[in-house]
Amino acid sequence: MHAAKWVSSRVLYGLLRVIDVCWQASFWSDPTATIKESDLNTDIAILDNSSNLEPGGSTSVTTMLIDGKDLLMANVKDSSAVLSKGGVVE
Repeated sequence: MHAAKWVSSRVLYGLLRVIDVCWQASFWSDPTATIKESDLNTDIAILDNSSNLEPGGSTSVTTMLIDGKDLLMANVKDSSAVLSKGGVVE
């Protein structure tokens, strides 16, 4: 399997895990640590499965809106995100 395809499925798994964790008190007290943990678990899974993957690379952006007021964003490598409001870049 190509590494990028495998990583994207793994990131989805990690995000679903984060969503599950959202209902736990630890997420609400330190959401940044929860996202970091999810990314670290994805990295570990990539390293553990690297011998079964074709060469490749990937980048990612994770964005979460907390309580409709706090926006958390994390990027890996050269991925980036653009914030816009009403279609206008801020």
